[in-house]
Amino acid sequence: MISFVTFVALAILTHAFAGLLIKGEDRRWVSKVMLIAWLCLFPLLALINLWFPFAGGGDDEKYFNLAATPFDSPADIFDLTHFIGEMEQPGYPWLLSILYQLTGHDLFAFKLLNLALFVMLIPLWYRIAAELGSKSFGRAVAVAIFLLTPLWYYAMFLLKDIVITLLQSIFLLAVVQVSSGRGKGGWLLSLAATLALIPFRSQLVIVNVAVLAGAVALMLARHGNWGKSLTSLIMAVIVVGTVLTIASDRESMAAMGIYTDHRLIGSEKASEYMTEGFEGSQIKRALFPLLYLFSETAGLNPQTWTDFDTSSLRSILAIPWIFAGVPFFVFGLLWLIRGDSQAVHRGIISKVQASPIVATPWGGLLLFILCYMAVSWIIGDTTRWRIPDMPAMAAVALAGWMSLAPRNRVPVLLSWVVISGGLFEVYYLTREL
Repeated sequence: MISFVTFVALAILTHAFAGLLIKGEDRRWVSKVMLIAWLCLFPLLALINLWFPFAGGGDDEKYFNLAATPFDSPADIFDLTHFIGEMEQPGYPWLLSILYQLTGHDLFAFKLLNLALFVMLIPLWYRIAAELGSKSFGRAVAVAIFLLTPLWYYAMFLLKDIVITLLQSIFLLAVVQVSSGRGKGGWLLSLAATLALIPFRSQLVIVNVAVLAGAVALMLARHGNWGKSLTSLIMAVIVVGTVLTIASDRESMAAMGIYTDHRLIGSEKASEYMTEGFEGSQIKRALFPLLYLFSETAGLNPQTWTDFDTSSLRSILAIPWIFAGVPFFVFGLLWLIRGDSQAVHRGIISKVQASPIVATPWGGLLLFILCYMAVSWIIGDTTRWRIPDMPAMAAVALAGWMSLAPRNRVPVLLSWVVISGGLFEVYYLTREL
């Protein structure tokens, strides 16, 4: 009964969130997509919860135990220091503990919160895509986010990655608004989203700082109002300075329940922590771009289907992205790099200024992907750490799909499935010999 009530309450909450983001007739359309997402993923969540209550390789069991933290006063709701000594980054157990006050120690209710956060990505990315292109592109991206199966895994277990993905998507909305010059509240939103990220994964603050700096640099490279660009530069300095001051201050971080030095931005131990990940990684550096683009390849290994466990589930959920998303992501990158053909006759500078990367807010989105790729390279991870950039990559892939002539889309898709599927089959068969 508690789980059903939680389901209804969270479904209402997600639709209220959509109402804040979307106005007009498209609000009803996006609400229908969200309802379909709830109705499809709710029974899947229930099935996986019976099959695999915990992921087995993460901190989800610890999160579940720490969630049972009672609050003695309203002030406890805002106190992240409850988890000192238990969790280096207290954001996620703190979030679960708030729900615990309402639902009790209910694992399925906690997982419903993750599912709600995933569903909230649908209206959020509709809004981002509408800002990038049009309402029709926003609708297409909203459906693509629902069908982005690699994210489903993180909505099915008590893992904090889906929370980070939502916060980073809010940050990207702010970057798009700032880059387009249409959203005066974008700077405040970028600051709030970045500060909210600190209790969950403080190192990612560097990604946001780099993206903001790069987005402003692209604005300065455009034709147009220099006064507006200089204003953006001043605002970026204020936001970046505020974020770095808080994230590098020991007392400010301690107030958020973060006491370990390697979580403190700019500290020597933080640098060592990142360097150790780089040196100890087993990833083949030469293949890193492909591994990053595919996200997971183990699902194409027949052995994965034989010895099925939670890691197998994550790998299998990546398969639709490998076959349907990857080829069009490449075409999307080509579309972003391509400049205005008429600008060629006016010189290289005009060509660069006319490219979508510089002339539109798409540049901020691409910077976000590149920064996540750089972080993943350093720490040697192509799965959990990079999950927040999957919606951005899906948006680029959809742009690539739409940039192709309709008659070429299906042949490109089928050719990629046949060629890549054959190569993977040969690779795994060769390994068995």
